[in-house]
Amino acid sequence: MFDLADFAIGSLARHRSGITYIRTLKTREYAARGIPFIYSEIDTDFEGKPYVLKATPDETPLDIAQIVDYCSTSTLSPQDIRRISMIYHGVIK
Repeated sequence: MFDLADFAIGSLARHRSGITYIRTLKTREYAARGIPFIYSEIDTDFEGKPYVLKATPDETPLDIAQIVDYCSTSTLSPQDIRRISMIYHGVIK
């Protein structure tokens, strides 16, 4: 399934259980595979990264048009996403 994905969905609506900060394995897997994604809480490893969209941590519906627009206009390749993530985490310089 990962090989067919153009975009992924991370954790959403965790505000319902009182979670503000989050570090999920799935978003790390997406970045390692070079898949852009959206999530709603705060993950300091991914804040402000060009391959991440942020949803508001509330009951606002996802803006599907924003996701489609991102996917159709992004110039980042999976290799770019992996490289950015690996540089940030100190795996490569």
